[in-house]
Amino acid sequence: MSAGKAEDSIGNIKPLTPWTPIIPGSLRARMEERKRILYFHEQQKKTGQLPIPGPLDTPDKLQAYLNSCPPDLKDLDLRSRHINSLVGIRFPPGLKSLLLNFNNISEIIKPTQHGSGVVFPPGLETLELHDNQIER
Repeated sequence: MSAGKAEDSIGNIKPLTPWTPIIPGSLRARMEERKRILYFHEQQKKTGQLPIPGPLDTPDKLQAYLNSCPPDLKDLDLRSRHINSLVGIRFPPGLKSLLLNFNNISEIIKPTQHGSGVVFPPGLETLELHDNQIER
């Protein structure tokens, strides 16, 4: 018998399969979460997006985060950040892509003369809003 090969009872040689460790579900979940975090950190390095400190569940938290972003930021990933409203929010002016999927946004209101409503950057090319509760 050679290394990396095994013989069955008839003498046929078949390749050995790599040993697969049995990982408990809780450890597997932590490993998957760690891979997801590392992936997002790599994406943030590539795009220039700053790490997001946690849920952006109030307009003040969302605006504070956006104010910390560089004005020439091109891609912004705000998926699953518990965002409730975009009314009155000022986005970085250089944005080309804005991902807002999996939040709690319920409405996108057209801006009025008084300034309330949602104003997206003029050069925005991609806007993703699926899996929100948008009614109007």
